[in-house]
Amino acid sequence: MFNLGMGEITVILLLALIFIGPAKLPDLASGLGKLIREFRKATSDIKKEITLHESIRKPFEELRDAVTLHPDELKRRDQIRKSLEELAESQRRAAAQATEAAAVVVAETAPPVTPPPVETATPAAPPAEPKI
Repeated sequence: MFNLGMGEITVILLLALIFIGPAKLPDLASGLGKLIREFRKATSDIKKEITLHESIRKPFEELRDAVTLHPDELKRRDQIRKSLEELAESQRRAAAQATEAAAVVVAETAPPVTPPPVETATPAAPPAEPKI
């Protein structure tokens, strides 16, 4: 930010001491310190939010690349991105076809499912009477 030497800081402190006074200078310094800490925290939070949010970060990266990179490098990156997208799409199609083929094979080779026989309940025999 600012690059102040020891001499400049001393002059600023002497002027502050003269205009503000020795009683209020510590309060002013602590308030200024709090303000700087809050400002740094707020800016770091905003930086984290911007870098983490993909929808914000991605367009800025593309804009930076468009400005800084050579046009041949941009074309090469576009070709790589396009070939990767095509490869991913072909893999999705192949996986879907494999799933369908496996389902057909399982359906053709699986034995027919027959429900188990239903047992009818027979009445229980009455308990035998003891012989006396």
